[in-house]
Amino acid sequence: MRICLADGLHPALRPFVARIYILEGRPGRSPLRVLPDGRTQILINFAAGRVSCNEFGRRHEADARATLIGLRSRYSSFSCSSPVRILAVEFFEHAAFLFFRAPMAEFTNRSVPLDELWRDTRLLEKIQDAAQDRERFAVVQEELVARLDARAGHSCALVDRAVRAFEDNLDTTVEDLAYRLGLHTRTLQRMFRNCVGMSPISYGRILRVRKACRVLARTGDLNRLDFALSNGFYDQAHFNRDFRDIVGLSPSDFARDRMILWPQVR
Repeated sequence: MRICLADGLHPALRPFVARIYILEGRPGRSPLRVLPDGRTQILINFAAGRVSCNEFGRRHEADARATLIGLRSRYSSFSCSSPVRILAVEFFEHAAFLFFRAPMAEFTNRSVPLDELWRDTRLLEKIQDAAQDRERFAVVQEELVARLDARAGHSCALVDRAVRAFEDNLDTTVEDLAYRLGLHTRTLQRMFRNCVGMSPISYGRILRVRKACRVLARTGDLNRLDFALSNGFYDQAHFNRDFRDIVGLSPSDFARDRMILWPQVR
């Protein structure tokens, strides 16, 4: 896989869009295992290639189209039978809500054609008609700026603060977060589902497993009991169960195989 990042983002998008890039894939490579990372994306397959997807035990093929990829709760795998070029927009955890005006929980573990959400869009056609990648990046940013609705920004900003607090301390409880933000627990849970797409507990579960993946990818080894107890798991069995459910492998198999992962485990 080869990645070409957009050089810069429009100032209006910087608080909400993590990155925009073009991903190039060629056939004959091992399937790409994609771990959930708490972020919603737009994927625009603008070349002629077909992408085979395996999600939740279901295999399907995607033609050239623009798709909203809702938040995932477990891994997926992708491969291509011919060269593909995919333009991707990756939103920060709290921010996709501002572009779609719908609770993001409606899209969790779903892939929705973009023209069902933005019914007047010609984004795919414009990207296919563009002669160069810098034109494609400009086209998608122009569309995003036009779709941005910052009126709900206060709620999303609070959720962003909660996300950062989770990242800083994976042992944080939802009750602690709500207290620090001056919110009722149920209010925080509702805002999280609207802006992120899942509950704070489910989101924290993904963060903890991704941290374990980082350690294993870097060192190939992990003291599971120590990691479990210091990162919000009840015990080692709880850690093993969550890891296998999200990654699709045991921690030992993951460490041995050093699988190709996307996005790179951050």
